[in-house]
Amino acid sequence: MLYTNVRSIYSGSKREELQVLINTENVDVVGITETWGKVEILDSEMEIPGFKLFRKDRGAVGDKRGRSSTGVRNALQVVECDNLNSKS
Repeated sequence: MLYTNVRSIYSGSKREELQVLINTENVDVVGITETWGKVEILDSEMEIPGFKLFRKDRGAVGDKRGRSSTGVRNALQVVECDNLNSKS
C-alpha cells in the first residue's frame, strides 16, 4: 500500500510520477490526498493505468478542500460501499 499527497493529480506530470512510484514499489492499493478533484474533471484525467479509482471530489463552488482518492489494482476484487460516502 502507498499513501501520498499529490497536490493536483491532473496537472503536469503528477500521474506519470505516481505511476513510476507505484510500479517501483509494487503497490496494489494507493491512498491519494490533495487530488484537487472536482466533478468537472473526467475520470480519464485522473486515471492510474491498471487501477480502479474511487474519487471523493470537491463539492460546491468555493469548496477549497483538497479531496482524496483511493486506487485499487484491477486484479483485486473490490466493492464500493456507498454508505461510507453519506453525510449522515
